[in-house]
Amino acid sequence: MLVITAVAVVAQAVLALLGGLGMVVNLFLFIVLSIPSSGGTTPLEAMPPFVRFLSSFEPLHQIYVGTRSILYFGTTWDAGLGRAVIASVIAIVLGPLAGTLGTRAYDRKGLARKHTPAVAEQ
Repeated sequence: MLVITAVAVVAQAVLALLGGLGMVVNLFLFIVLSIPSSGGTTPLEAMPPFVRFLSSFEPLHQIYVGTRSILYFGTTWDAGLGRAVIASVIAIVLGPLAGTLGTRAYDRKGLARKHTPAVAEQ
């Protein structure tokens, strides 16, 4: 539940910062790049260095490490549960902070976020 909250917070921050483009960025960040960097099906040692770098912060890898610790290693902090909890808490703290600072900077520049209603066909 902690990782789900972290993903939601970061996804909302990306949406606040990038608007409509944030949906595409979230798609690539949380789905396309998370699956190979999770390490769940293919060991990270067999992956290119870029994918190994992604696994240090991608949430799907943290889910994998935390779940593996709970299921197979007696829910010990050292077996990966600690890494998953710490990474999730960091994301929960940094997500709103980045979103708030980014949108404040956007507002200080005087840029307006306008909602454009869809044109109804007649």
